[in-house]
Formats: sequence, structure tokens, C-alpha cells
Amino acid sequence: MQALTALASGLGYGVKGDVIATVKKHYTDFGQIPSYAMNVIAAATQQSIVVNYLVPI
Repeated sequence: MQALTALASGLGYGVKGDVIATVKKHYTDFGQIPSYAMNVIAAATQQSIVVNYLVPI
């Protein structure tokens, strides 16, 4: 999480739109994302740096 936060921040990525809506759309475990990382995780997701692969049940 910290490395991803540093990477996205260093690249200057910003979120386009609602942060909460973005993480809720892509991550079923969004509640476990620390508040300090929420913006950069959303931004990195929008830039396709972070992807969420479904785990078959």
C-alpha cells in the first residue's frame, strides 16, 4: 500500500470524480483501504496501475 501510494503521488495522479464511488466500484474490500491511501488508490485505479482481479469462489 505504501509503495503504491508513493508511486501514484510521485506521478502526480489525481482522482477524476468521486473517490468513494471509484473504490466502491472496483473493490469489494474497499473498507480496508486506509483513509490516507484512498485518493491515490482511486487515482491509480483510474490510471490502470491497480487492477482488481476477481477471485473465483
